[in-house]
Amino acid sequence: MFLIKGTIKTVSSFTIGTDGYFIDVQFNELGLTPSALKGAMRTSISWAIRNGMVRGTSCDEIEPSRIAKVHQGKPCDVCSLFGYPDHEGKLRVYSGPNKDGKMKPKTHVITHVNINDETGTAKKTALFKQEVVPPEEEFPFTVQVVGGEEELCLALASLHYLRFLRLGRGGMVDVNVDKVIKDGKEIDAQKIPLELKWVW
Repeated sequence: MFLIKGTIKTVSSFTIGTDGYFIDVQFNELGLTPSALKGAMRTSISWAIRNGMVRGTSCDEIEPSRIAKVHQGKPCDVCSLFGYPDHEGKLRVYSGPNKDGKMKPKTHVITHVNINDETGTAKKTALFKQEVVPPEEEFPFTVQVVGGEEELCLALASLHYLRFLRLGRGGMVDVNVDKVIKDGKEIDAQKIPLELKWVW
């Protein structure tokens, strides 16, 4: 078993779901939920495999009822790692408080205008406000991988390619892996298959 411990940093204004379990209202507590991070990691590794940047297989199917049929008896590497209906997978994601020890990061309120796609002009009475997490906010995370080197490489690659896609509603993030632990012992940095340090 491996543990990947690291930090995600917002590079742009960042809006993603809520860390609560209540009906959405105009302003909910924003947070980086484990499910959102896991889903984004799955998307990023599927994208990387599809574009030939990472070895492995991905069925690219997002409709749960069709996944088993697409697999034809053998799950793809992505589904084997991240799970699919009735199969738990080999990867768990945990996220905690931000760098200040708070579950709710500081936020800004920005105003948007709704644009008419046909005319390219602003719609009348179409201003709306959105609460966002500003750039440079950091969120620690832990990824647990139950498996061997191959599964670890896929998990690290999914975090790496997360930098080049979007998380939440169009937010850009950077990723830094602080350490990788195997069976309770930290792995020497030179032996980690893919070293992840801040890029942006």
